[in-house]
Amino acid sequence: MNTLYLISNAKKTIREGGMARNKAFEDELRRRKAKIFTYTSMNFYYRVLIFIKTLFFLFFVKKSTVVILQNTFVTYIFPLPFFKYNLMIKFIEKILKSTLKKNIVYYEVNDLIYEQSIDLKLEINPNSLVYQAFIFSLPNIKFIFASHKMRDYVVEKYHLEFKNTQVILNGAPEILTINEVKNERGLQNEKPIKFIYVGTLNKGREIEKLINVFENQYHELYLMGEGGDWINLCEKKNVVYLGSFGENEALLKTSQFDIGVIPYNLAFYYNLCYPTKNSFYLSAGLPILSTPLDETKSVINSLSDSIAIFAEMKEWKPLIRDLDKSTIISMKRNVNQVRQNVYWSTILSHLKLEVFA
Repeated sequence: MNTLYLISNAKKTIREGGMARNKAFEDELRRRKAKIFTYTSMNFYYRVLIFIKTLFFLFFVKKSTVVILQNTFVTYIFPLPFFKYNLMIKFIEKILKSTLKKNIVYYEVNDLIYEQSIDLKLEINPNSLVYQAFIFSLPNIKFIFASHKMRDYVVEKYHLEFKNTQVILNGAPEILTINEVKNERGLQNEKPIKFIYVGTLNKGREIEKLINVFENQYHELYLMGEGGDWINLCEKKNVVYLGSFGENEALLKTSQFDIGVIPYNLAFYYNLCYPTKNSFYLSAGLPILSTPLDETKSVINSLSDSIAIFAEMKEWKPLIRDLDKSTIISMKRNVNQVRQNVYWSTILSHLKLEVFA
C-alpha cells in the first residue's frame, strides 16, 4: 500500500514556469515511489469525475503523506469560485480537516494569487483572498513555498508556525554542456552581445520598457515565450521575437545566447517571488542582467557574486551599451561553476517529507 501520494496536474508540452514546477515535483515524487494523481483535462465531465474521485480519496485516505500542488487544488479540486459561498467553504474545511486528522499533508504554494494579481495588473479575483485566508488557517498542514520571502510574508501575515514550512525554489532541467570553448570563441568574433528574455510575454511584465531600452542599441535582444503576438517590432532591427517552444527545446535555444534578462519592476510581489527564469538562464549557462529584486538578488548572490548584474531599468541603456564581451565570457565561466545548484534534481533533493512508517 502506498503511503506517499502527490496530487498534481500536467500538460503534454511545458511552456511556462508553473507547469515546469509541477513536472519537477512529479518526477521527484515518482523517484520516491509515490502514487501520483495527475489531472490533465479541463473537460467538464472529466472534472466532475475527478472531483468526486478526489473527494473520496481525501475523505478515506489514512496513515499516509499527501502532497497537494496549489494550482491543482484551485484549478481541478476546489476552484476559486467555490470560495464565494460560505456553505462550500465549510464543506471544503470538513473534507480537509478529516484528511489532516489521519495523514501528514504538505501543500505546495508556487504563487500568492491575490498579491500576484495586483502587481501583474491581472484581473483580481476577490475569492483569492478568501481562499488564502482559508488555506493558511488550516491546522497542522505543512507548506512548501517557492521563495524565502514569500514564506516569511505568509508566516507573518497568517501567523503560521515556521517549523511547518519549507522552501523549494524554482529550478530548471539539466542541459548537457555544449562546447563551451567554441561558444566563447563565437562570442569573441561576433560583435553584438545577444540578450534574451524567456517567459510569458503578456503585458504588465515590463516588456515594452525592455524593448525601448534596446532602441538604437548596437547589441541585440531576443524574446522567447507565449503571448508575444501583440508586440510590434516594426523598425526595430535589433529586437527579434522567436516564438514559443517546449521547455527542453527552449533551454537548448537559450544556451546559444549570451546573457538572460529579467526586467521586472520593483513592485512588492516581484521582490517576494523567485522567477523560474533565474534558474532557467543559469542552467542554460547564461549570466543574468536583472533589476535588483530582493529574493532574486539574495538567491543569486548566495550562489556567486559574479554571475549577475543588478541595476534598475533606468540604468540599463548605458549599461548595455558599454558592456564588453570579455565580461560576459568571465561571467559565463562563473555560471558553469554553480549551474548544477539550480537543477531541479539538486533543489528537490532537499524536499523534506515525513512519511508514516
